[in-house]
Amino acid sequence: LLREQLQQVFSTGEGHALTLGDIVGADWIAYPLGLLILLWLARSQAPAPDEAWTWRKTGLLIGLLSIAAWPLSALSGRFFGTAVIPGGVQMLEFVAAGDLARLNWDVFFVLAIPAGAYLAVGRRGLSISEPITGGEAIQALGGGLALGIGASLAGGCTVGHSLVGMPLLSMGSIITTLFIVLGSWTVGYAEMRKDSSV
Repeated sequence: LLREQLQQVFSTGEGHALTLGDIVGADWIAYPLGLLILLWLARSQAPAPDEAWTWRKTGLLIGLLSIAAWPLSALSGRFFGTAVIPGGVQMLEFVAAGDLARLNWDVFFVLAIPAGAYLAVGRRGLSISEPITGGEAIQALGGGLALGIGASLAGGCTVGHSLVGMPLLSMGSIITTLFIVLGSWTVGYAEMRKDSSV
């Protein structure tokens, strides 16, 4: 009920999400806004530790993947681009009901994420970290539950909102991404404070 009420706030009432273009009365606002963001990003520093990609390289490759996802997913009759939540839900439905129709583009997209990460780690000659145990496992479980509840309330995940909704200037996606960033900064700051006090 809460999710439906939140989503109605960011809807035009005509079956589509409220966008920044709807608010200002001009869809062309996306072009100067995108240009300003690109200029700001180009001026910022892009430090990266050894063995890591810079955020510029990562962002470029994720952007190209996101663009390619639109026509590729459309070939399977799905017109959304990238998202993780639908594939996760359909994977659970396949396991629960054994319905082979649930094994679609979304499921294979989700399965490709850990598979690609595993291949990337092996190819770079890095080792996979030890499994977490004890208090770390409980903390990870709590974080996962909080993320699941947040994704449910937001009606989507970081991929769907930040990589699909944000470029479309969806107000729900803009606000969701803002809170994702604020939440990440808050947890990161708390972890840094904890590490410095040890």
